Amino acid sequence: MAFGRRWSGAWTLALALLAQPVRAAPLEPGVEPGATPAAAADIPVPFYPFPARLKLDPGTLQATHEHPRDSFGSAPLVRPSTTRLGLQAVRACAVMLDRLFRPAVEGVTDLELEVSLVEAKVGLDADGWLTSVGYLAVLRTAGGAELGRWSAEGRARIVGPSVAAIPRAFEQAAAAAARQLELLVEVEASRPWVRWLAGRGFDPAGQAGVLETRRRQLEASRPRPPPPRAARVWFVEGGSALVVAGSALAVSGGARAGWSGERLAAAASLEVWPATFLASPDNAWGKSAADLTITEVGFELAWPLRLGSDVEFRLGGAVHLLYGQGRTTYLPLDEPSTRRNLSFSGVHGAGSLVAGGRYVSTLEVLGGRARLGLDLRRHLGATLHLTSAGRDLPVIEWSLALTLGLEWPAAWSPFGR
Repeated sequence: MAFGRRWSGAWTLALALLAQPVRAAPLEPGVEPGATPAAAADIPVPFYPFPARLKLDPGTLQATHEHPRDSFGSAPLVRPSTTRLGLQAVRACAVMLDRLFRPAVEGVTDLELEVSLVEAKVGLDADGWLTSVGYLAVLRTAGGAELGRWSAEGRARIVGPSVAAIPRAFEQAAAAAARQLELLVEVEASRPWVRWLAGRGFDPAGQAGVLETRRRQLEASRPRPPPPRAARVWFVEGGSALVVAGSALAVSGGARAGWSGERLAAAASLEVWPATFLASPDNAWGKSAADLTITEVGFELAWPLRLGSDVEFRLGGAVHLLYGQGRTTYLPLDEPSTRRNLSFSGVHGAGSLVAGGRYVSTLEVLGGRARLGLDLRRHLGATLHLTSAGRDLPVIEWSLALTLGLEWPAAWSPFGR
């Protein structure tokens, strides 16, 4: 028996869709990446009346980001580009320094702010592709005593396919990270920094109104984690599987829909795949090649194990109804010079045991979260009795399925839990 191969290209296309941005939106409500808050007009510039100089380490100054030409699925589909991260850091941090401190005159300074680039990457979240820039800032006295250190992260959306799309997003992310550092130095002052200021007659508490505004701006500037996965969900999935029956292989296509909670999951499934085999009809001269299409309808119960909000493993079992319909052309014994067509079918029940896993992404599509699944299934008793074709045909023993789907929060449980 040899199975046909179909649906093999559909899964590749589905995976490509997962790698594309779904919509573009601001990173935070009311906060655009790299934007200067309107409330800044009522805040003194510079905030501290002390001279300071900026220092960037050589690794930061020389840093670049290369966006390759061939990056399908692992990066946004935009034209290749080179981003000079070091130059962007100089510009963003210079603006930050001017807003925090007075400029050093003829090398005379009280403070030194050293900034290092700790991260610069392209990533994917629920709203699409974005850039992320992380800075570490260390504030020291002119003599080298450390007064405090802060880390910040800025993000910005990648918009459009042009060669400037990624460099522009990195520039916005750098400005957002520098802006966050500025707020951190003012709002989250370390004890050595507070003591140093107090020793020079500067009390940040005297600007309580300004600091409260800064705290609100700082909270709005910080990236927020995605919402946790719902405890109960409805889901739909589609995909393909590698079907094994003896030494024969096939590729199936199918869909599943169901409900999943923290302790129990249930799903209904539909699977279709083709097969070919040698039939032995009654009154036939020898054997003849036959084509068969197998349809499997199933109902499954499984016990899920969730690891955090993203990963789920499950063990379970299912019952299936198999239906096969096929045809063959054979030479009859009574008229060997002619050919006769024969249609045949068979129905049989079977069971299966399944072990699988799901990865639930923060990527949102149609109001739901995308999920990627992998299932290994052992079928039991999956044999079709094709009497007219003269065969008892095992149609599936093992299957390995890869699925892509969506899930939505469910307020109601069919199992009352």
